[in-house]
Amino acid sequence: DPSDRIIVNDTHGVAEVEMRLIAYWLTLATSLLLASCSGDSPPAQSVQQAETPLNQVALKQAASCDELKQKFVDNWVENLLSGQRFLDLQTTVPLNAPTVEVFAADALSGTGAGDAIPDDISQTNVQEAGVDEADSVKTDALGNLYIAQHDRLVVADAFPPQSMNILATLPLDGHVSGIYLAESDNLVAALVSPRLQVLPLPATTAIASYMPWQQKTDLVLIDISDPANPAASKTIRIDGSLVSSRRIGSKLLLVQSIYLNPWIYASSTEVQQILDAYRQAFVADDQIRIEELQAQLHQRILDRLDFDQAEELLPVWQTLVNGVEQQRSQLGCDEVFLPEIDLDHNQLLTVTSVDLGSGDIQHVAAIGSGWITYASENDLFIVQSGLNWWWQRDQHQQSAIHHFSIAGDKPAYVSTGLVKGFVNNAFSLSYYRDHLRVATTQNLWNQADRGDVRSTNHLFVLADNASAGMDVVGAVENYADNERIFSARLLGERGFVVTFRQVDPLFSFDLSDPANPFIAGELKIPGFSTYMHPIGDNHLLTIGRDGDATGAGDQVAVKLFDVSDLASPVEVDSYSPDLPDGYSWSQAGWDHHAFTYHDPAQMLAVPLSSYNPLADEFFMGILVLNVDVSGGLSLAGRIDHDDLAQQLICDAADPGCDAPFFGWLARPTRSIFMTENTDSYLYSLSNIGVKAVATDALDTTAGSLLLPDPKAFYDFYF
Repeated sequence: DPSDRIIVNDTHGVAEVEMRLIAYWLTLATSLLLASCSGDSPPAQSVQQAETPLNQVALKQAASCDELKQKFVDNWVENLLSGQRFLDLQTTVPLNAPTVEVFAADALSGTGAGDAIPDDISQTNVQEAGVDEADSVKTDALGNLYIAQHDRLVVADAFPPQSMNILATLPLDGHVSGIYLAESDNLVAALVSPRLQVLPLPATTAIASYMPWQQKTDLVLIDISDPANPAASKTIRIDGSLVSSRRIGSKLLLVQSIYLNPWIYASSTEVQQILDAYRQAFVADDQIRIEELQAQLHQRILDRLDFDQAEELLPVWQTLVNGVEQQRSQLGCDEVFLPEIDLDHNQLLTVTSVDLGSGDIQHVAAIGSGWITYASENDLFIVQSGLNWWWQRDQHQQSAIHHFSIAGDKPAYVSTGLVKGFVNNAFSLSYYRDHLRVATTQNLWNQADRGDVRSTNHLFVLADNASAGMDVVGAVENYADNERIFSARLLGERGFVVTFRQVDPLFSFDLSDPANPFIAGELKIPGFSTYMHPIGDNHLLTIGRDGDATGAGDQVAVKLFDVSDLASPVEVDSYSPDLPDGYSWSQAGWDHHAFTYHDPAQMLAVPLSSYNPLADEFFMGILVLNVDVSGGLSLAGRIDHDDLAQQLICDAADPGCDAPFFGWLARPTRSIFMTENTDSYLYSLSNIGVKAVATDALDTTAGSLLLPDPKAFYDFYF
């Protein structure tokens, strides 16, 4: 997710993410191109694609390890054979697009170097109240910053800014993808991708030995009772690559993906002969021969397996103290849930719950894949697109949504729902009063003419039934033809969706009756929004791209909407950098953690990068806007870290050092507001340092610091 970040620590995972990103941008470009050429014609009526019934994708608990082993083999057979079918395809097969709340501060013992304590601090911008998300920086009630810097945790006493200083640095064994701060437990939880472990090829009884890599994620629990002396108390090492995570109080949830590679079983001459024969039978449409070869391949893979029990395939959770294993648990066969349908891969999704106070670990798993996760305080949903169920020439574009309860100590599978189309990101889902709302885009391929691609959009409302399924109880289908969803925000009884083709329709939905959702209003404006942020009940603050009647433009666009009347949403104001010959972009456009709106200050801070080629002017820093819901948006100022880059690179004895030339090395990506009484400060964080300014004097530095040894990570620049 952009909101749900993909963390990969293995070779296969990197390749898969690259392919997903390629598929995403190809799908986006194709959708925009085809939409611009297709006018307002409705979706093609001749499209006939295979739909999958819900009972085939719903999950059931594995009855035994033998059943689980058979399922693994079935999936490996499907994986190997789908590749042969793919080689025969002569037409393009459609690809699915892959797809600031303030938490109450708990008491924290220990103090930093400064005596002042802020009474108001902005925190990580999250989707749901009470559900924290991992980020690169967290702030405690004392004004201490906890910063994930590559392979280390940096603790800085940041308040007051005039005495800002580094308190401690704690090296970690691997790349830190994000951190959580649990103040009531005096803990920082760091998500670490351990350094790649290449395994030997000689076969052992463990399936992992056949893989050239080891998929692992470390959850490092760091005691911060004394912020100046952080200490790693334990490491929980989990098999698999991190898909997503959430924190709810003292409970930390992790979703992992584990890929079990079948290709070692295709290495024999006999297996390859079966695959060659299968491809010939497939081309000849010889169904009898196809079934014979499928059975032969199934038996050959069973013969080549060198393990007796399926649990040897299953992931392990280790608790390490000072590198020594203190506790180990393994996923049980009865903790795995299976779909009826055979997948074209063997991939496990695990859901792990860690009690940060007691260290208790609980887990459950499902065979399948999914890269979009959404969580409320008691429920977790994982979205799996149809492309990853199996390989079928005319597969209908559908998404299965698996529902897990996270209310208890142990995550529990609840149900599965099935909807048409693909989900853009986590913000396209919302769980409210026992109903899941989900917005999707569906691409439709004309079977008679594969180049004829149309799209439409839907909004579904689902509810659990008594048979481990989720039924669609209400829907708005087939709106905004030949457009696709770029952003959504479903808030209580109201919802908002932005689609795009050449202009930006903002749709407002009345969701008060789950059985009868409907479009209440629509506003068409140039450009599009990729993230929508609520301000109170009646306004939306968005970021995306500007545009005109011909399509998207070259500039970042921040817009303010009045949605007090659902039937008539109104654009109050918009702001874009004044760069008639240049272009600009913002990380906040795809990463909502970079979007910091602080209501007490009525200010928005987002990263901004811009370039004017005619003037040869480049800016990389923080854009700060004043936000007045009645009066609109105005530029408060811009903050860069050029002065920090000068400290880092330039010799004080060299007056000719051109600091602006090196300013592009500093990339500010996060902003934090801290206030004490009437003194309000804005902190900006970059890859090289931290800088604070007063909110009423953005051009004057109140305090700054360089992160420890930033050059160590950018040696190729020097």
